[in-house]
Amino acid sequence: MVWHPGQKLQGGRYIIERHLGKGGGITYLAENKCNQKKGKRSHSLFALVFKPIVPTR
Repeated sequence: MVWHPGQKLQGGRYIIERHLGKGGGITYLAENKCNQKKGKRSHSLFALVFKPIVPTR
């Protein structure tokens, strides 16, 4: 799974800003739109790591 800048996750709660890198997983910079307070806009930026789960046999 690859996410692209501007893509919304979980109903728009998180918005992907940009790809940061990869290694054991893929790391993105994302914005948390859920931190909005009445009358104020308070957004948080954070690193979001997508690590695929590979089933073992």
